[in-house]
Amino acid sequence: MARDRNIQAAMLKQTLVESMVDDRDLAPDAAHAVAYRKGDNNVTGWAALPSEKGDADVSYNASLARAKSLSWLRATIDVVDSDLFRGEAAKFAIRIAADDITIEFHL
Repeated sequence: MARDRNIQAAMLKQTLVESMVDDRDLAPDAAHAVAYRKGDNNVTGWAALPSEKGDADVSYNASLARAKSLSWLRATIDVVDSDLFRGEAAKFAIRIAADDITIEFHL
């Protein structure tokens, strides 16, 4: 949001908490799946978006993984090991690294 509003204050890091960054990936990390976020509840979370899940028009503001480039994000990401979506957060960190950003990833 700060980027979209041209706010120049620097973001220092990202702390991802149950980070649903990709509407196309509905399965939480199997090792950490608990009843309240399994299957149907995850689908319900993404269904709350105005556009439909899997729709090519989903904004990257809603589903960050849809951004063409993540080069504007900061290089430090913290994720708690017990986070249900830690696998998704790890994929997200790899995506940032693919934009030639040296990344520090804490799990």
